[in-house]
Amino acid sequence: MVSSADEKRSGPSSSRSHIQQGHNVLFLLPSGEIKSVRVGKNSTVSFGKYGSFNSDALVGQPYGLTYDIIDKKLKVLPPKTMDELEDTDATNELINDGNIVQPLTSLEIEALKQSGVHASDIIKKQIEQHANYTLKTEYSKEKYKKRKEAKFSKTFTTIEPTVHNICEYWFNKDRARIKDIRYDVLALMLNFAGVRPGGRYLVVDEASGLLVSAVLDRLGDSGRLLTICDTESPPAYPVVPLMNFDENFINKTLLSLNWATADENHKPILPPSEPEDGVFMTERQKSRFNKRKKTNGDLYSTRDELFEGGFEALLIASDYEPFSITEKLFPYLVGSAPIVIHSPYIQVVSNVNAEMRHLPQYLGPTITEGWLRQYQVLPGRTHPTMTTSGSGGYILHATKVYDDPNASAVAYQRNKKRKTDTGSSFMTPETLSETETSTKAGAKESTTLLLSIYSTQAAIMGDTSDEKFLNNVITECANNTKLLPDAYSRLVSLFVPGLEHSIKAKAFVALSSICSRHRHLPTEEVDEAGTHNIVHLFLPFIESRLSEVEERPLLEAFSFVGALFSVDWQSGAAIFNRDGFQDTMMDALELYASSSELMHTVASVLASACGFKPSRSNLSSRCIIWLDSTFRHTKDEKVKAAVTLALLKSQTTGNSSELNIPSNEETDVKEREENLFDSLRNILVNSGEHLNHATDAVEGLTYLSTKAHFKNRIVDDDELLKKIISTHRQFKRNPSQPEHFGTMPFGVAALVANLCSYRLRLSEEQAQIERLKKMASGSKSNNKATTTDYDDDEYVRKRGKRLIDLGVVDLLVSITKVTDSSATKSVVGRALLGLIEDKNNRGKILQAGGGKTLMSIIRASHKPKSEESTSELGKAGMEFADLDSIQAMAKLAITASPLQVFGPDTNVSIEAIKPLAYLLLHPSSSLLQQFESMMALTNISSMGPDLATRVTQTEGILSKLEFLLLSENNMIRRAATELICNLVSGSEDAFNRFSGEGDSTTHNQAKSRLHILFALADVDDEPTNLAASGALAILTSSASASKLILELEFEHHRAFRILKQLIHTSTDEGDEETEPKESNLGLVHRGVVCVRNVLVNFSSASERERLASDLVECGMVDGLTGVIKRAGNESISEDILRPTAEALKWLMDSGVNVLA
Repeated sequence: MVSSADEKRSGPSSSRSHIQQGHNVLFLLPSGEIKSVRVGKNSTVSFGKYGSFNSDALVGQPYGLTYDIIDKKLKVLPPKTMDELEDTDATNELINDGNIVQPLTSLEIEALKQSGVHASDIIKKQIEQHANYTLKTEYSKEKYKKRKEAKFSKTFTTIEPTVHNICEYWFNKDRARIKDIRYDVLALMLNFAGVRPGGRYLVVDEASGLLVSAVLDRLGDSGRLLTICDTESPPAYPVVPLMNFDENFINKTLLSLNWATADENHKPILPPSEPEDGVFMTERQKSRFNKRKKTNGDLYSTRDELFEGGFEALLIASDYEPFSITEKLFPYLVGSAPIVIHSPYIQVVSNVNAEMRHLPQYLGPTITEGWLRQYQVLPGRTHPTMTTSGSGGYILHATKVYDDPNASAVAYQRNKKRKTDTGSSFMTPETLSETETSTKAGAKESTTLLLSIYSTQAAIMGDTSDEKFLNNVITECANNTKLLPDAYSRLVSLFVPGLEHSIKAKAFVALSSICSRHRHLPTEEVDEAGTHNIVHLFLPFIESRLSEVEERPLLEAFSFVGALFSVDWQSGAAIFNRDGFQDTMMDALELYASSSELMHTVASVLASACGFKPSRSNLSSRCIIWLDSTFRHTKDEKVKAAVTLALLKSQTTGNSSELNIPSNEETDVKEREENLFDSLRNILVNSGEHLNHATDAVEGLTYLSTKAHFKNRIVDDDELLKKIISTHRQFKRNPSQPEHFGTMPFGVAALVANLCSYRLRLSEEQAQIERLKKMASGSKSNNKATTTDYDDDEYVRKRGKRLIDLGVVDLLVSITKVTDSSATKSVVGRALLGLIEDKNNRGKILQAGGGKTLMSIIRASHKPKSEESTSELGKAGMEFADLDSIQAMAKLAITASPLQVFGPDTNVSIEAIKPLAYLLLHPSSSLLQQFESMMALTNISSMGPDLATRVTQTEGILSKLEFLLLSENNMIRRAATELICNLVSGSEDAFNRFSGEGDSTTHNQAKSRLHILFALADVDDEPTNLAASGALAILTSSASASKLILELEFEHHRAFRILKQLIHTSTDEGDEETEPKESNLGLVHRGVVCVRNVLVNFSSASERERLASDLVECGMVDGLTGVIKRAGNESISEDILRPTAEALKWLMDSGVNVLA
């Protein structure tokens, strides 16, 4: 600690050199601990084991003295001197520490202390009795004495309340309270701000008043300090009382306002300063109102002083975003006023630095980090200390200057060429110092060169028409013919704004053909090679345009790179990341600052680049600053939409730290997203009838709609949602011109899909993994539990219902009619899948044509049969690219009649079988998709034998179903059994496969399949029992199947017992028979039909005798007679009684007494 008791002070500090009553005094204890104690009148100051004393003994004493506590009284000790220690030959190597080296025990020491022996005598006695003391070096002896003094001494030192000492005390005590401001950093801040006596300063201090205390200390007798805080009353700065300032000085010098009263447009709401009737009831009331009047007057006086300005510096140490504070208080500073900002985090001041650097009113913004190394200073032992603090935070300091638009600048010229890694160069269109003649000459020469290129290409292609040129390029690519360089040059020019939509669409096809061709060269082994090939084709023609100073060639180059991102993003990123490209874009914007076309093109390129990590991570600071500035200032809605999209892509993908969004400030990120959403929303709502001009805004909303909170905001905004859905009218008016709408159909479809998409259904294993992750995250998950999860099924259903009520299905249907893009149709299918998830929506979706739309999407996604396909499904012509649309169709076919879904034309139902079978057979299909495909096929196969036969004849489907009959999942097993039941009922092929008839199956395979059906008829699931026993009832009509069942019975003795359980519904013989449930009657019916069919298929005496014996043994006679008995009291249909009677007659004819 620094002590300067002899330093003479003036003004507010003159009374602080000596201790006074009411002072807050810092005490340095022998242990090195520092305690703060307020010195009251005739009070006791206690330091625990070190003793206590009366505070009056300190009053009037100078700071910096050392005292010894003796019998609760103080004795001033003389200052210690640093004596030179003479080294001796002694070493510590012979020292053997142990209990015997110090015979003085703790009890004896305590007895000495109780008897009043002074600490120095106790230490002296310990030294005398220490066995190894003489063996220690002089340095070790000195350390030993200091340790004992810290333990037994009752001394302390008063510390003078200087800024240095107070800052060091708080930094060691609780550095977070003072925002990590170390005393050396505090000194730098005061020097950067030029704080001096008599000055007027603005301070925003959330460092517990450390900044306020330091500025007040430097002001002396004169000056003004105005602080801005966020409290209604004057802030209580904990550091200020420790400085022991004179109260009159504080009242005269320090003023305070909160952020509301510091706003010139704010009108403070103040309590009345006079009674309503103007009459004071009591003197106390009069005094209270006078105090209010003075407080109100002081407030208005302080506001006037702030608004008059003239402050000489601004110092900030705040948790709030510092640049917004600076902008708020900037008008009240004089010219050349220093601005000093402190933050514990480099990101905060870096963002402010980036903001200031492109604003003319801030001169020389610079970031400084304080560095401090402490030393031990002792004779012969001076060296750095072993430990020190890491950082005292970061300081940004700048100077306010006046921006004079009339000032002239000296013309200058930047380097015209920037060398790239390949030796090529980009020419920067900067404001050049060449003469006007040379500029025009260069432009004329460039134009002549371009015309020459175009003419040459036209001659090669045989026509000057862009459309025919593009047709020829596409044809040449299809024929694998090498294109001339001039063709690549002309293609680069066909993506500029203003071209016909049909030309631009065909140019994209041509570019895609070229890129695909070079991505699949036979010699290509790695992806980088394909990227290099594509870049090598177009780079010379891009660079030649970037070297121009005319706007048209620059537009062509930038537009082409943006298009390349859409077709082959790796190549687009490779060009975007080349040295000088981004600077060229920014230079072009400076050269043509009023060109909205150029601004929109550059913003679109940046938006495309921000969508991919390699280019997003290389985004230059100039581009970031331009995006942020344009977002805040541009009035062009089209440009603003593209800029907003670029900012949004960068922010949502993790590059927000460079966009004035500190990574550790989640609330700032959310606020930024809200601002971007509001911008996109206003652009769309105000876009007029031609919504295709707001494509970027739709894409931006699509990005935001991946977050649950914005999904609900979009759906709850009537004006915005109706505007989006109303685009179907525009689509319907021009269905024959899909290229006219650009990417708008895809963007709208993706937005709807995001709004109505459900959370992914997890398997049990995946759900367990998620639970473990939540357990591992601990407190994080607990914090999030209190927030609303707008992705819950309940909210998704509400959004879907609202979308359907507003006519979103018409929008989705119209999108499929105006686009040939498989990607767009796939997204429409995903959107319909989300809407169809709610059963209550399915009727409205069918009425609006959703079923037909899904079939058209599925047809478009069908891949033709190919023997070269790697999958068996592809070789069979059963491969589709869109599983979501097929699943959506399956859901419709489950809850609605196939006639409603597919119409009366049987061919459409037959067409639907293949995609549904693909959904069932695809290796990546989930259990839910398999279940829904089987349920849909069950409904279709129930429509007639022809459809059931078509399902059966679908390659691989019966084998898959037999495998799923053994699934551990109850719902999958049930759906497979029900489909098998319908197929054996309507398809002869399926009947023969399970009954053993015909040549399609072997004897053992058929018996094994029947065995599985018997097992399923016995599982603990009634719907599965019904389906399995239904299939058996149909199959037992075959003599072949009956013989196989008899073999199963003779081998395992389980078949008849299972049939008996289906017939006999009572579980306990002693229970009174209860009325069978309706579902059980279905099992009874199936059971008696199976028994009757098996019996009538055997007529020989030996077979009848053995069969009758087994039936009697398993209790089948009781089961059959029980059905007859219940018929007297209950309503049992003739369909049950007839086969029951026939079975009993067969038993009677075989000699069984059924009446016993």
